[in-house]
Amino acid sequence: MTFVQFLILLALVLGLVYLGVFAYCNARIASFSASIKRRYRAFAVILGQKREVLLALSKEVKEAGAPFSEEDEMALTKVRWLRFKSENAKEIGETNEILTELEKRLSFLTMTKEVSSRESALLQESLTELSFNYQRVVAGYNSDVLGYNYWRALWPYRFIYFLIRLPFYQSLA
Repeated sequence: MTFVQFLILLALVLGLVYLGVFAYCNARIASFSASIKRRYRAFAVILGQKREVLLALSKEVKEAGAPFSEEDEMALTKVRWLRFKSENAKEIGETNEILTELEKRLSFLTMTKEVSSRESALLQESLTELSFNYQRVVAGYNSDVLGYNYWRALWPYRFIYFLIRLPFYQSLA
């Protein structure tokens, strides 16, 4: 075996190793990307349920005779007309902020007016469970985003991913 043949064989082996690791990176990126998309669907379900529970709780609070201020009505109107596509972290965060603002206002009204029906207690419990589920999904989403961004930024391949415009994802707070 001559030196030139050895160099060709070495280049071929290194090229195959490079392509093998590139295929592995692509598989990891595809896995994390699919997991992130599943988390987006989970966010849509949780935030939709939270919206419905908040609207039902606001109805209970109004029926109990709690005084709604103009800011409370504005927050309620925002939630009524809330439409979202959970396709990015920014939109999910904004939607959750709107829902949380109304949740805080309604919680304050239920404490001050002492709305004590069984229905409102169940709705408050549902809101607590939805908040826990939201935090659990946020933790999983952030973990998936870190994994995806790690494999996306891996040194030998980041230029290729940059050329094909593979995006980085943002984590949620």
